Amino acid sequence: MKANPILIIIIIACSNCWGQFIDNSNGDAFTTTPFFNTEFVKSSHLKSIKGTISIKKQNDMFREQKGHYAYYFNEKGQIITIEEIHQFGTKIDTLKQCYGYDTLGHLICHKTESHGATLSTYYQYNEEGRIILLEKYNESGTSITKGGDKNLLLKEHLEYQKSDSLLVKKKFNNYGLPYSTETFIYSKEGYLLKSNEQLKMVGTSYNKHYSYNEKGLLSSISSFYNDDKDAYEELCFSYDLYGNLCAKHLMSMGQLTKEIQVIYNEKNYLFSYIIYHDLSNGSMELIKFESPIKFQ
Repeated sequence: MKANPILIIIIIACSNCWGQFIDNSNGDAFTTTPFFNTEFVKSSHLKSIKGTISIKKQNDMFREQKGHYAYYFNEKGQIITIEEIHQFGTKIDTLKQCYGYDTLGHLICHKTESHGATLSTYYQYNEEGRIILLEKYNESGTSITKGGDKNLLLKEHLEYQKSDSLLVKKKFNNYGLPYSTETFIYSKEGYLLKSNEQLKMVGTSYNKHYSYNEKGLLSSISSFYNDDKDAYEELCFSYDLYGNLCAKHLMSMGQLTKEIQVIYNEKNYLFSYIIYHDLSNGSMELIKFESPIKFQ
């Protein structure tokens, strides 16, 4: 894989800072699953952080766009809203993620609003903190506390069996029938090594292999269909000397397709820049973050 000189500079800059703003222990960084270190956010008294957007098309320069990225937190350090707004001329494109939690810190509601529609997912947990009920709704409004008119789209329940190094998760569909069995294999130290999901009625299986670096940080997740030896997708992660996530790479069928690079502020260890690089079309998106707003 040929190195990108711009990205090399970013990685070098990133290696000079520390502070684990991102929790990537499960590989959730920059997904719709909450991926911030709540203890770090809480101790930083962070209320929100917002960034401007610049776009670079292939063979062009970065050009600032109207719109922003913004992350909003509560006083417990939990992410409550992720807002992404792009404006192209008179057209405004908004993507909003809203999150709600119970008193134990479990995620119990996730709402996604885009193009005027809201998709909501609600969760219930057992005593071990594992999800046992999942419901998806088409819902009006993104307010976590007020809610809105809901139309049920999907309802699943889950069951678990646990042994020393194995966790088996069974999923049941709307009719209460089992359709998926997923097995997780752990090392004696507690690291997740492999997972296998079997779809009962179609005979398809999905396998994932997890790798870690010398400090025990997640370095890659490789995904395979059935008994294939070549991964159809691989996520690779890079960290600085202090364990901060600095890069996320997406490989599809052995080819690098997307990259995310992060630079942290050396004073507060929050985001300074995030760069999204789509290698399929050569475009790049640069998010430049402003000074954070903090709780008093």
